[in-house]
Amino acid sequence: MEFYYQQLPENMRSVAGALYFCGMATASYVDGVLVSSVHEKTKGGLGDWLAEDLNKGKLEYYYYLVASLGAFNFVYFLVCAYWYRYKGDGESNVQLRTHSNKIFV
Repeated sequence: MEFYYQQLPENMRSVAGALYFCGMATASYVDGVLVSSVHEKTKGGLGDWLAEDLNKGKLEYYYYLVASLGAFNFVYFLVCAYWYRYKGDGESNVQLRTHSNKIFV
C-alpha cells in the first residue's frame, strides 16, 4: 500500500487502494480454483494429491506446485522491478552543505 501512496498522483490513491484489495480477493478465488482443479485432476487411484486422509495423499506435490508458481511470480517481479522507474527519478537538485560550506550533490 505504501508504494501506491508514494508513486501515484494524490487523486488516484483511493482507486489504487481499491484495486489492491480487489487483487487480494481475486488471488483468493484463484487459490480456490487451483485447489479445485488439482483435486479434480489427481483424484482417484494412488496419485491423489489432496486426499481426505493426509497419510494417503501426496500433499507435498501440491506445495511443490505452489512453490513453483511463487518462484515464477518472483522472476516476473524481478523483470518488472528492473524496468520500473520511480516517480521523481532524474537529476536531483538537492544540495547538502557541511560546516565548511562545501556543497555535495
